[in-house]
Amino acid sequence: MKRIILTIVSLFPMLSWAASETPEATASIAIFIGRFHPLIVHLPIGLVSLLFLLELLSRFQKLAIAPNLLQILLWLSFGSSIASVVVGYLLSTSGDYDVELLSLHMYNAYVMSALILAALISFKIYLNKEKKIWQNSYSLFIYSSFVLLMVVGHYGGSLTHGATYLTEYAPWNKKAERKKITNINEALVFPDLILPILEKKCISCHNASKIKGGLRMDEYEKLIAGGEHKDVIVAGKPEDSDLYKLAILPKTEKRAMPPDGKVGLSNQELEIIYWWIEAGAANTQTVASLKPSPKTLQLLQQYFLPAENTSALEKIKVDAVTNEQLTDLRKKGVQAIRLGKDDQKLQVQFLEPSQTTNAELKNLSSIKNNVVYLDLARTAITNDGIKEIGAMKNLNKLYLQETKITDGASNVYGTFKQLEILNFYNTAITDKTLEALSACSTLKKIFLWKTATTKVGQDKLRKALPNLTIDIGLDSTKIIMQTDTLKKI
Repeated sequence: MKRIILTIVSLFPMLSWAASETPEATASIAIFIGRFHPLIVHLPIGLVSLLFLLELLSRFQKLAIAPNLLQILLWLSFGSSIASVVVGYLLSTSGDYDVELLSLHMYNAYVMSALILAALISFKIYLNKEKKIWQNSYSLFIYSSFVLLMVVGHYGGSLTHGATYLTEYAPWNKKAERKKITNINEALVFPDLILPILEKKCISCHNASKIKGGLRMDEYEKLIAGGEHKDVIVAGKPEDSDLYKLAILPKTEKRAMPPDGKVGLSNQELEIIYWWIEAGAANTQTVASLKPSPKTLQLLQQYFLPAENTSALEKIKVDAVTNEQLTDLRKKGVQAIRLGKDDQKLQVQFLEPSQTTNAELKNLSSIKNNVVYLDLARTAITNDGIKEIGAMKNLNKLYLQETKITDGASNVYGTFKQLEILNFYNTAITDKTLEALSACSTLKKIFLWKTATTKVGQDKLRKALPNLTIDIGLDSTKIIMQTDTLKKI
């Protein structure tokens, strides 16, 4: 069969030209044509399926099908199956696929093409002699072709997506669930952290069935061994490791991974991969044994142990507030807006921030339990004002950026039981306020850019609240690092 294919291939003018060039040129043209296989293969799939359906209808529904139409469909099915086999063979020369699965896929495709040809011959004989045996032979060959089409498709899917692609989610094939991470320090670095990331973004092209670039990423040893390029992982040097440096390349670059059209690693995933390689590309060691920095520990916590999706807002129940109350507040310079049409929770800000002092906060006393978002940014409030809003027990987001507050009100923050977001941008708070915030267990994000807090204080807060995101502005170190890496490639 391979000789027949090679003979057909030699008829392609482009390949004949390539054969007169270098072996590399010939291989490139072959793979170029071969990559049309996923496009061409749908033709015989559709046509054989149509012939199978028409045969069933003619048998059981007594539907008369015009013989000329069937002959056209049979010729098209045979021609497209041969074309599919040819380009499929050319694609197989890339060496990116599992040999055993590839052989099963190819030889079943050869047999299917032969069965279609047999169906065509049987049908033409039946038209000439009108004997029942040839009609039955035609039916048998069509049914067999359709069954084999399913087999060929299964092996094709296995080559593209992995050997278990078809049956992975079958009711009888219950996968052993990955052990849920409850303590990030006890997690095993590669099996629990790195492998799940690779499974989402990389392993579809680098598995036991499909080995792009000779690289498998589904097993630690094979990943470390590398593929055609041995420097996939260079322990301790992420900038020299293809897994990292090709992932941060712009999509316009030829070597960028994954190829265009596929979702790449997120910024969080890139940081985790970078940390893992820099720490020595460990396998079954625990996270704690690698002694990650507080910032890395926070990153791992946020990615692998996300906080509950249900916001504290959904749990808050408040009394009704009237339209008259809201109108009256607006006359006093307060804009209070319901979060939804029938929602009684309020988002509050002042119409003239620069003229808003502690005295104006007293206007909120009538709706103190309804306020969940309070924007005091750029107002003239002081520490006494913060103490005033301590009575707002349902406060969920508090914006204090560019105000004159200091550590004098630090004991108030720990009393909030629903607070998730807090903005201290460009204020004079210090680590003393951060110490008080460690009691605010619901806090999810805090902005500390341009404050007097220190890295030591921030790290202590991260340790106390592992799920907290601390925003301190742009990380210029990482930007410089990635820029330097790009220059080396």
